Formats: sequence, C-alpha cells, structure tokens
Amino acid sequence: FPVTIFPGSKKVYFAAAMPGSNDEVMLRSHIYEADLTDLGSTITEFRPWVFSGIEDTSSCAHVSLSSDGNIMVFSKLLNDREDVDLYYSRRTGSTWSDPEPVPGINTRSQEIFPVIQGDTIMYFSSDGHIGYGGLDIFSIPFTSDWSHDTLTRLPLPLNSTSDDFNYRSGSDAEEAFLVSNRKGGKGDDDVWNFRLPKKPEPVPVVVVEEPKKPEFDLDAFLRDCNSKRIYFAFNQGTLEDRFDFVEKLNELEEEGYRFSIIVTGYADARGTIPANYQVGMKRADAVKKDLISRGIEAASMKCVSMGSTKIENRCKNPKIQCSEEEHRLNRYVQLTISVVK
Repeated sequence: FPVTIFPGSKKVYFAAAMPGSNDEVMLRSHIYEADLTDLGSTITEFRPWVFSGIEDTSSCAHVSLSSDGNIMVFSKLLNDREDVDLYYSRRTGSTWSDPEPVPGINTRSQEIFPVIQGDTIMYFSSDGHIGYGGLDIFSIPFTSDWSHDTLTRLPLPLNSTSDDFNYRSGSDAEEAFLVSNRKGGKGDDDVWNFRLPKKPEPVPVVVVEEPKKPEFDLDAFLRDCNSKRIYFAFNQGTLEDRFDFVEKLNELEEEGYRFSIIVTGYADARGTIPANYQVGMKRADAVKKDLISRGIEAASMKCVSMGSTKIENRCKNPKIQCSEEEHRLNRYVQLTISVVK
C-alpha cells in the first residue's frame, strides 16, 4: 500500500501483509513505521505502528496523515465485522492515542481509502452512502475536532457506477486524479486523470422575490427510502407488506427526476447456499413486480440476491439456537435508489 511520509522527517508509515507467514494474524494487512536514511531508498527495517492492528488482530490499511503529522486516518476491519470503517488517532509528542471511529461517516457498509488534502478536506470512498453504484468518492471538511455537518458526493464523471477511490487534486487546481475499475481502462483498477471545469465568473442577476416553497431534501428522502425493509415468512417470497414511498417516487419522476433502483433480496442462514440465493431472488422479484404495478418503470430496476451472505445478527450459523423473530430480521428486501443524472 502507498507509503506516507511523516512531515518534516524521514519517518514513513505504510500498510503491508506478510503472505509468507504461518501466523493467521500476520497474513492480514497492518500498519508499519520505518526510518529512512535516504528518501527513495529501500525499506528493509520496519516495525509495527503501536496501533497497527496486530494488537487487536484487526486488519488496518490506507494510512493518511495531516500536514503536521498530528492526526492519522486509516481503514480498519475488526474481526467480528464484515464492513471496513475509518478510524483516527492523535499524536502528542511521540505518543499516539487509542484509535476511534471517525465521527459521522461510518455505515454498515464500506468506508475506505481516506485522503487528507490541504488540511481543509478529507476524501474517502463508501458504498454505504447514497451514490451511483460500487464505491463512490465523498468529501467532508477536515477539522481537528471532526466538527463537520456536511458530506458531499463528488459528481459525475468523477464518480461512476463502478468503484472509484483514492481521489486527489493535482498541483493545478483544475486537475484531479483517482483510481477506478470503470469501463475504458487498461486493466482492473486504473489511474484516471481529469480536467475540472473552470468556475464561471459571477454574473449579476436581478432577483425577483417569489413565494418560497418548503425546500424538499431529496437526499434525506432517498436515505429514508433506502433504510426501509420488507420482511418475509420463512422460505416464502409472498409479499406481506409494501413500501410506502412509491407514490412520492412517481411524483418526483413526473417532475423530471430519473432513478436507478437495485432491489436486493436476503435470506436467513437456514437452508443451503443455492436455496437461500433462490429465495432471496424470488423475494426481490416479488417486490419488483409490486413496484411495476404501482407505476415504477421496469427498465429502471434490477433484481439481485445476497442470499444468506449478509446476516446482521448472531444467527449466522443454522446450528445457533435463534428465535423465529431473530431469523425473521434476516429475511427481507431492501432498495438502493440512486438519482440518474
């Protein structure tokens, strides 16, 4: 993983795994630090950073430092979780504080690849916030106390329906770089270069006062839609409930909005993997048919099944004695609704 240089020194931080190790913990990625005699030299002697992930057997990667070296942000995957979150640690003298989750941005999905730039903004990628698909790049104002109240998704074409990450502005304010596996590249993950449009000069306008209508928060509405679930009986794909926001979606489409909807079906851990996949797809298809009957265009929807691969509670193994209510919480359909620009 990329090497990060500690400001004003030859100390460096980086993440690495030890593929030849017989130790399961060492096979995971951890953060290391080293002292270079000359910049550009080979790193031959290094040691685990004090909170490298070895001490709690977690996996840590993607180190980013503030320009004064006092704040480190990195990705962390705990053993009992399936999602990566962003953590930070503060330096006082030669001591680092216990890592804590970065406030206000982590979800039950992936938050990964942090990049602190100019000590005014932090970019990161997520598939847990509303985006265009895959990993999308977001930004927040970077402050030492994390006192931000805005989270911004970068627009098209910087983001795409594929995975987009490691965003950096160039030395030229109108240039940007990122990594993506979108169509048109040379391999899997490619580095992409963009020329950003110049900001137009402000043009004086005459403001005509009109009665103000209550402002509709589209992002908040979609977050609420995407958080709702329809639950199913055991081994059944028959609808017992309906999403209550479809009428508003139809109204928004009449106003000119276009949406992309992924309908995802889930199953509990009982049953075989193929059977759970099939019942998850059956549930997703039942919801799609209901949405079509209520005016949503079929072409805007895609059905997928996660089967029993995303169990959120303790009932991950059929041998675990769970109540029917606990199992029911893993049998559902959830939508991912994104705006098509």
